[in-house]
Amino acid sequence: MKKLIFSLFAVFLLSNCLLGQTATADSISIVKLIERTESPDVNMEEASKLFDRAEKKSKEIKSKSLAAFVLMKRGDYLSYRNEFEKSIPYYESAAKLYKELNMLSEEAECYKEEAASYLFINRVTESLQLFFKAKELAEKAGNESLKARINNNIGSVYETLEDWDNAILYNEQALEYRIKTNDLKGMSSTYGNLGNVYYYQSQYEKANKYYYLSLKFAEEINDISKINSIESKIGSCFQEMGKLDSAIYYLDRTKKFYSTQKDTRYFNWCLVTAVLANTWLKKNDLARAGQYLDDCKECIRNIDNHDFKRSAYGMLSDYSQKKGDYKEALKYKGLQMEMIDSLTNESTIIENQRIAIRYEFNQKAKEDSLQYQLNLSKQEIISASYKNKMYLAIIAGILVLAVAGFGIARMRAIQRLKRHREIEGMRQNLAGDLHDDVGSTLSSIQIISSLMGEKADDPKVKEAAQNISGLSNKVANGIREIVWELNPANDSLGAIVSQLRKLSSETLTPSEISFSFNEKINEPNKKISPELRKEMVMLFKEAINNARKYSNAEKVDISISEKKSVLKMKISDNGIGFDPESVKRGNGLNNMERRSKKMNASFSLESAKDSGTVIRLRIPLP
Repeated sequence: MKKLIFSLFAVFLLSNCLLGQTATADSISIVKLIERTESPDVNMEEASKLFDRAEKKSKEIKSKSLAAFVLMKRGDYLSYRNEFEKSIPYYESAAKLYKELNMLSEEAECYKEEAASYLFINRVTESLQLFFKAKELAEKAGNESLKARINNNIGSVYETLEDWDNAILYNEQALEYRIKTNDLKGMSSTYGNLGNVYYYQSQYEKANKYYYLSLKFAEEINDISKINSIESKIGSCFQEMGKLDSAIYYLDRTKKFYSTQKDTRYFNWCLVTAVLANTWLKKNDLARAGQYLDDCKECIRNIDNHDFKRSAYGMLSDYSQKKGDYKEALKYKGLQMEMIDSLTNESTIIENQRIAIRYEFNQKAKEDSLQYQLNLSKQEIISASYKNKMYLAIIAGILVLAVAGFGIARMRAIQRLKRHREIEGMRQNLAGDLHDDVGSTLSSIQIISSLMGEKADDPKVKEAAQNISGLSNKVANGIREIVWELNPANDSLGAIVSQLRKLSSETLTPSEISFSFNEKINEPNKKISPELRKEMVMLFKEAINNARKYSNAEKVDISISEKKSVLKMKISDNGIGFDPESVKRGNGLNNMERRSKKMNASFSLESAKDSGTVIRLRIPLP
């Protein structure tokens, strides 16, 4: 993912360089320098020199965007090599430059990576602060993909802190963005994260439900690594549920895969081996269990993970006990207890962090979900003698807040209504003034210019008078449209559809293009905001103008229907059509797509040579 972002950003920098050919060459040079740092043959010292050269070049051409890019890639380089503390200042500096350039997504990306670095050095509070900062910027930028990744990160932090409710909350938020952008890889990852949350709470059936969803999307994109990772988790769930044959089926598959990937995925291989050993122990097949436990002994020597060692020592102790070797069983039990003591200390540190973070991020969590308050209420810190008083205080507080909230809401509603009426009055007055004053003046100009043209002997004067008449007529038409848009009486769905019918006639009839206009509106009095109304009308005008100018059509069919707060619009012609893939995209098509996004509408265009063109639009209504 980071390499993809790097490539896209490099293209962005090169395509937007405004400093001429020399600057473009320098931009290419900078990108190539950074690409060289990703080579495995380049050591830290050489990479540092390459980054210094890239930074110097970006300063020479005075490009802040390139300077920020170099700083961010330097932070990435250090974090790839586990130099997390060293990477932080570079992310901070890059974020400052992106802030100056108002590049919100890039600034958010820097904070996200900086937050990850803080998390790796166990500074969870700073990490969460930065993740929330990145989340806010991504929301302002409207970057759905980035919002999804940041919410996933926040969910993972809460997962490590065993704050399950918030872990679920942020992963579900991430999932919404993944589904909205049809990000299959991201959906697989987020479903897997939700499965992990339920697995750690020993809700194995629910965990497997999410794991299977994760597996489904991983298979759709043929992500072999993800498939095997999820299958190992499904196998672990089956083992915990006592469905040992199903567990062995999935675990054997992943063991074979990780055996071929042992150099790069050694820890995964060890984990699957340990779960398989435990599964065969539960089936009392000591021969098979012993084979896998021999591999576990190798893992104990090669990896420094207390949780894994605790589990492996426990299995070795059970295995030795079942074989009757009680001395060996006692030895492994002692080693297991040492690991448990070590993990107890780690758990205490994590628990202290969890309490501190819960306190510090209380308000933020309240803003994102009332679920956080439910978590706090579960703490049994109130002694029995004070419970009744506390309940009364809570009830009194809720009543006070409810009354205050009701009063504030009512006051705001009155203010909104008053403001709305003021705006409608202003719109009504402005529409009237434009119609009466400007409209009448333009009508006078048209009459005078027509008379001048008729009486003039000089051809140039006659031509000028005709031009004045034509221009004033064009302006008058524009004024009529503005008056229509400003008039609050036209804020209904029925009025808009009538205007679209009128526009169809005014646009197509002079060009001798016949048209049909079919409408089925269930709620003609439904109020539509001026903003939505404007985008709807402008997109429609763009579509029928394109049909008039370019289609060579003899007929245009227009159908508009409304049902369950969704307006469907279809505009089709029997013209010459075009190939959407090969035709040069002009402002017309780009404008229609841009306006549909503003309306949160779905937009599609179907066309082929000699087959006409069909435009479909689904607009959600308030």
